[in-house]
Amino acid sequence: MDVWITECKRRATCTYCGKTIPAHTHMVVCQYWLKIDKRENGGRSFRKKMYFHIKDENGIHCWEANGIAAAERKPKPVPRGRPMIQVAPENRAIRSKILNQRSTIIQRIRNEVDGTGMGEGTDPPNFERIEHLGIMLEKLKVKIADYGGAPKNW
Repeated sequence: MDVWITECKRRATCTYCGKTIPAHTHMVVCQYWLKIDKRENGGRSFRKKMYFHIKDENGIHCWEANGIAAAERKPKPVPRGRPMIQVAPENRAIRSKILNQRSTIIQRIRNEVDGTGMGEGTDPPNFERIEHLGIMLEKLKVKIADYGGAPKNW
């Protein structure tokens, strides 16, 4: 859609309120194209123009009112994804740091179980280190309770 402001060269009728826009005053013009047929040679298309007062005698901005009405008629999009947890902005950084620490510990546990831990090659799992990492996970679970609680997958 094209929108511009121009001087009205001859009388026009406001699309929103139906009143006459006098000549030699400014108006808002909106134009869009409608395509009827979708044939190989281009089909039939029409140009639709709408005229609006910039400000009528009552002080109403018809083009603004029409835009607001069109926006309210439009369906609101449904929010997608998981809703954000309600945490204060200063606590959000601390919570994020705790979650990153947890993911690091989980990765270290996986590496230890797979045998790619601190040593060279495929070492047998060090259960003392795995136990120590598990204790660290439990401490993080207690620590994150002050910053929005633990996620469901903990």
